[in-house]
Amino acid sequence: MATPAEQLQSLKTRAEAAGARRQAVQVKLEAARQQLAEARQEALQAFGTDDLAALKSLLDQQESANTRAISEFANAVAEFEKFLGRMEEAMANPQAMAELLTQLPELAPVDAPAPAAATAADLGVNEELI
Repeated sequence: MATPAEQLQSLKTRAEAAGARRQAVQVKLEAARQQLAEARQEALQAFGTDDLAALKSLLDQQESANTRAISEFANAVAEFEKFLGRMEEAMANPQAMAELLTQLPELAPVDAPAPAAATAADLGVNEELI
């Protein structure tokens, strides 16, 4: 069994270690408070609010909009692929080609530049949320 002097020394050592841990915790706590303040300021500037519930609601709305835009884009790609399939089939069958040509709208002259393919951004997809 330790003597009272040894017990006192042990307790002093433990108290010093606890004081050092306390100081480290305080530094981390202050850094976390600073990060929170910066994040709130950033949210206010970017979204007009720093309310967590409002930010979550905004995120949900943006995710829903992305889901709709992706679905619309997928439908557009599928329709385009279907059209290309009809074109390929028509090229192999003169009767199908004649039928297809009567259904197509008038095309721009060949020397006119072709329109650029739609990108995800053109369709309103926020790729950061994907």
